[in-house]
Amino acid sequence: MVKPDLIEKLRLRYARTSTSGGLSRLLHLLEQSPSTLRESAEAAELRGDILADLRRYLAAQEAYELALKRDPSNDLVLVALGEVLLEQGKAEEALPRLRQAWETLVQAGSPQALELAAISLSDALKGNHMETEALGVLRRSAERVGESATLTLHRADILLDLHRFDEALAVLEALPAHEVKMGLRKGRAYAGMEQYERACFWLFWELALDPKDLNAMALLVRCLLLAGRADDAMSFVEAFLRRKPKSGVRTLLQQLKQALVSATHAQPARGLPDLEKARKRWIELDRLLHHLKWRSRSQKQ
Repeated sequence: MVKPDLIEKLRLRYARTSTSGGLSRLLHLLEQSPSTLRESAEAAELRGDILADLRRYLAAQEAYELALKRDPSNDLVLVALGEVLLEQGKAEEALPRLRQAWETLVQAGSPQALELAAISLSDALKGNHMETEALGVLRRSAERVGESATLTLHRADILLDLHRFDEALAVLEALPAHEVKMGLRKGRAYAGMEQYERACFWLFWELALDPKDLNAMALLVRCLLLAGRADDAMSFVEAFLRRKPKSGVRTLLQQLKQALVSATHAQPARGLPDLEKARKRWIELDRLLHHLKWRSRSQKQ
């Protein structure tokens, strides 16, 4: 079915819009369109996309359900519906929809659509504690469209969650080091294999690229501690505290500092070269606060 001109124009504007204000204006324009147009499958899909970008996931779910009612054969809308259900913590409800879309796309879908469906389905399977099946979905999808970096990284993440660290590391070694969060992923793998010095190397790598990665910083402190480098671990915590963080973060860091003070270590601590330079480059607490708030919201969902 040919899309009406108005929906085509709004879809093009949507592709060029990234701010919440711009998305809200687009949504208002869409809602002002004639009712016959507003209730079409194309308009409902676009409304769902905009609402999902605005993080209004329940409203996006309702829009996608309307789009599917109008056009049940649209597998990409089915994937989008599964994704907003996952965002609401409804992994069990998302699973059959994503499985249906993936099973269709793996037979005849475009590579981009299949990759999107495979990632979303594997997330739903993880949410239902079915990680082994998720690995199978990713492998079969890679056989169909090729081993993309996105599919490979997702497979490595599942292997890390399963504590199959050596397998995860073998998967990661096939990718270039500049891939997203490669340092954190390899740091997790080496830490799980109790190779703490190698883990520290890759975590320093990650923090050089992304100073606001709190997960990398927390794991780095732990690996320094386990490697017998308690003084270095303490120095990083103290550097955080000198930035005068907000009370909640400060309490957390004080607890970590107390744990470091009370810990005993068999190995002597060894100094890091240019540690003060590293502090200035990597430890910028004001840039971490947004990440901390994001993690807090994610844990509540």
